[in-house]
Amino acid sequence: MTQTHYRVYWDGFGLSGYSGVATYGRCLRQELAKLGVEPTVVGSPHSRGRVRSKLLNSKVGWCISQKQRFDQLVDASKPAVIHGLSNFNLPFLAKPASLVLTIHDVIPLLAKTQVSWASWLQLSYCLKRLLPVTSAVICGSQWTKETLLDWYGGDLEEKINVISYGYPPFQGRKRPRSKQSKLLFVSRYEGYKNFSLLIKILSALPQEFLSDIVTDAKGAQVLSAHSGARVRVHQGISEEKLQELYEGAQLLLQTSHYEGFGLPLARALSYGVPVVFQAGSGSDEVCPPSCSLAMSRAASVSEWVEAIREVAQWQAEEGFWQRCEAGMLEKPSWAQCARLVLGVYDKVIGGMSP
Repeated sequence: MTQTHYRVYWDGFGLSGYSGVATYGRCLRQELAKLGVEPTVVGSPHSRGRVRSKLLNSKVGWCISQKQRFDQLVDASKPAVIHGLSNFNLPFLAKPASLVLTIHDVIPLLAKTQVSWASWLQLSYCLKRLLPVTSAVICGSQWTKETLLDWYGGDLEEKINVISYGYPPFQGRKRPRSKQSKLLFVSRYEGYKNFSLLIKILSALPQEFLSDIVTDAKGAQVLSAHSGARVRVHQGISEEKLQELYEGAQLLLQTSHYEGFGLPLARALSYGVPVVFQAGSGSDEVCPPSCSLAMSRAASVSEWVEAIREVAQWQAEEGFWQRCEAGMLEKPSWAQCARLVLGVYDKVIGGMSP
């Protein structure tokens, strides 16, 4: 079992619940524990007692408030890694330590008008101040790395480590086909998630399609006028129910203009559920061509519908399961991801640029 001569601290922002950041942190922490590394999670947005101000609820305010916590924990005479896992959540002005930052994406910079003003402001404000003092950056896709370099310059390249997030073990198996074609869509609402295209596709799909939409409160509100017998909208469902939906789907649909990675895509593929997605971002690196279909940004609604109808039949085709499993075998596990992240920790503590 691996032992380290340094302490590892994680900033706790975003690590609660079942968001992409929380899933990343949970899976990574489980695998690091198997290597003998137990990160100390500092702070949680859900455990602030009665202090609930707009400042602390923002990520900028959170980073500022974390300074005191980290200053109390970190001993300047002992080596330590502080890792922020949520794009730009590193504590400002903490005691000397090696700072590692996981940047899942910089979509607010690319789609300023399709995210909240607060998201854009916080990301643009924090990143340009944190990147110069960060020892290493971890990106989950080559696309995120290239986007960072486009915005912040080539001098950053030596700090960036592209470490793909892990994929669940392949567990797809031939299942009895439903009389209805079942489409699954899993995403919170943001402008760049392209719910307008989703709504057009749902309206144009044939009657035999049953669509399950798993989203947040805003997404459910946007889709409320379109839910019914053929379109079921789920909000705040249990993990058991979500797994049931994945296992029963004939395909997963993703209409987003941008994704840094796409954990729902990786999960669907692990169940042998093929994916129809919009090309042009980190999703391209997630989905093997053997069990997914990439759509051009210029594709019409009718072309999307035609693609969905085609892919919905794949599970019934001879050789699909073997093809899908072969594509997934090429993808990294969470154990591999953890070993690479630990390698980054070791290098920054050693004073080397990973």
